[in-house]
Amino acid sequence: MSCNRLVSFLLSVTLALPIAFGFENVSNNASNNVNDVVSNHSYDRPVFSLYPLLTATKYSDLANYLKPIEIQELFANIKLCFPALTSKNERHIFETYLRGKFLGIMKKVDVNGNGPVVGNFVITRCGDKFNSFNKRLDKYTSYIGKVCTNPNYRGQGLGKMMLKYVIPEYSDRTYTAIICPGNPAGCKLALHVLDDNDPAKHLYDTLGFKTTLKGSGWSKMERSCSSVQLP
Repeated sequence: MSCNRLVSFLLSVTLALPIAFGFENVSNNASNNVNDVVSNHSYDRPVFSLYPLLTATKYSDLANYLKPIEIQELFANIKLCFPALTSKNERHIFETYLRGKFLGIMKKVDVNGNGPVVGNFVITRCGDKFNSFNKRLDKYTSYIGKVCTNPNYRGQGLGKMMLKYVIPEYSDRTYTAIICPGNPAGCKLALHVLDDNDPAKHLYDTLGFKTTLKGSGWSKMERSCSSVQLP
């Protein structure tokens, strides 16, 4: 399916089902022994959701997807992971970094389904607007950005677990069909990482990303949308 046809399809679904489009309670098979990397509390379990914050989405529309406390936790996480955004208000962060993208959120919940937002990232699909300067991605590249795990929950494998939901080798749901439509030849997932962020670089390497460009203090890493043999 081409990007344009996919966008048209998603728009029609989103308009028809503006609240129910988040994929929740994903099967454990999608994450390769997900319970093996949960905290020592046996009642904690990860729940991943993917929400379409398309270009027509307003800041107030977040309430269609998330509870008020979850919205607060989302923006608190982003500010913890990206100190340059600490002074920015939530509406600015939403309009600059979230709107027009797919928002992935990881929660850890108890037996009653309650728990905090512990991780998040955004994905800009191929051909979509990449940033506030109106730059657009090429038709074969989808970009992962704002990858964040709450510092209080690091060391539990949650970042890797979260990203696996959009990696073909692990996902048994429709996430990869959305992120890499049709898996055309040459389709890529891309991201940027700071050179001094060794844990993140190691994580991306284990998920099949390879460095393709070096900048001043940062690297661009890419991998195919199609399944690849991982180490």
